[in-house]
Amino acid sequence: MPPSKESTARITMFHKLRIPFVFTLEASFAGANRGALAGKHFSQGDFTNVGKYVLKAIWEVKKLELNKNLLREIMEEANQIGLASANKDNDDGDSDASSSEDE
Repeated sequence: MPPSKESTARITMFHKLRIPFVFTLEASFAGANRGALAGKHFSQGDFTNVGKYVLKAIWEVKKLELNKNLLREIMEEANQIGLASANKDNDDGDSDASSSEDE
């Protein structure tokens, strides 16, 4: 981040409050100057749709964060189970190997 942005509200909130995702959303009441809506004013419905999509994006990020935590827990549990079963398999394998050598 450039030093000139260090005093902005979003950077301050990020550092002081440890908010992981801080962004600024700017909108124009005048409308678009290019694309399909060029020369047209935005409607209340347009701004409502922007809000819906922003909330959907935030929800998707939250789901990814929750899934990442869940995956981490599953991997830890799988590793614990895997280590326990690997030790058991090694013990069984050793006993099988010694019994076949005896025969």
